[in-house]
Amino acid sequence: MESLFDEIFGVDGVHGLFLLSQEGSVVFKKFTPPLESVNNKKLDEFISKSIDFEVLTEQFEKSNESLLIFGQKRIYIKNAGGKYLFIIMDMFAPVAMVRLNCQLIIPEIEKMKSSKGIGRFFRK
Repeated sequence: MESLFDEIFGVDGVHGLFLLSQEGSVVFKKFTPPLESVNNKKLDEFISKSIDFEVLTEQFEKSNESLLIFGQKRIYIKNAGGKYLFIIMDMFAPVAMVRLNCQLIIPEIEKMKSSKGIGRFFRK
């Protein structure tokens, strides 16, 4: 799955991303070295303890895309077929390139199905 996001990380100024399921669980996450830790804590632990992802996904349920600005960073949020892609980038990062790359990978993200129920035991 990591190779799916290589083009997004190829955009100058992108520092991390995480993909949330509709239920708010983290499906995938990756951060570049400057963002791997916050106050000597691993960023993924910090985020998981600080953010209620279920409430967050409810807030963006009706939005196709959003751009949030926090200090010197921007967070681009894209609805990807019921999953939510959060991309953390610098202020100077070209949002148009990030959007384009997101549009290219959304069909692949939409193909990913959650493995809940009895269907996960049977192959297609």
